[in-house]
Amino acid sequence: MASCRRRVPVRAGAWSNRFPVLQGLEVIGTALPPGVTVSRVHEYLRDVPYPVTREELIDYARSAHAPDEIMRALDLLPEKRYANPAIVTETLGMI
Repeated sequence: MASCRRRVPVRAGAWSNRFPVLQGLEVIGTALPPGVTVSRVHEYLRDVPYPVTREELIDYARSAHAPDEIMRALDLLPEKRYANPAIVTETLGMI
């Protein structure tokens, strides 16, 4: 029986071996707002008493006077309970 898998050409030097960019497709990049980095997000979450929900992270950032772009990044997080800052970082990295 023949395999259903087909070969897809990839562009040399695209992203990484884990996430190749297909020929003819545009690289869109991250969903995080421009200028937002994980370290900037953590500036406004440094004293959060983990574990917390997404809504509690948003409330805490708002009370820390986080700028709009940080608030938009936190809005992208899935609704769940975050046990520590590393999980927030990991989740933001996957957005």
